[in-house]
Amino acid sequence: MAFAGGTAHGLPDSSPYGELLPADGNGVMLPQGCTSRVVARSREVVGGYPWHDSPDGGGCFAVPGGGWVYLSNSEVGTTGGVGALRFNADASVHSGYRILGGTNRYCVGGSTHRGTPGCPVRRSTAGSCTRPTRSA
Repeated sequence: MAFAGGTAHGLPDSSPYGELLPADGNGVMLPQGCTSRVVARSREVVGGYPWHDSPDGGGCFAVPGGGWVYLSNSEVGTTGGVGALRFNADASVHSGYRILGGTNRYCVGGSTHRGTPGCPVRRSTAGSCTRPTRSA
């Protein structure tokens, strides 16, 4: 979605969703009518997967049959990579798993303008990757 205008930092100066309200109980500022929930914390198991340290950029991708996969990168030395949480259509967690490992300074995890997972900026090792829509 394109926004007209912007700030000196390249951020939009308005949003089609409304102004941000003060932070909620999770520390997230959202427009009126939106809610947040914590779905993972570093080193805690979620969907059968121990969530990675230092979660950074992220993005969501629809999966066939309903639901979506949330990808989150981790920039932790050579143990970095990308973790995935797959959600059912009712927003319950289906599974958690790693889709990329052995990277450093991945700096993304979100989607490209084509709706595909972003590419690493630099990799410390070859890493390994699987499709983000797989079931674990």
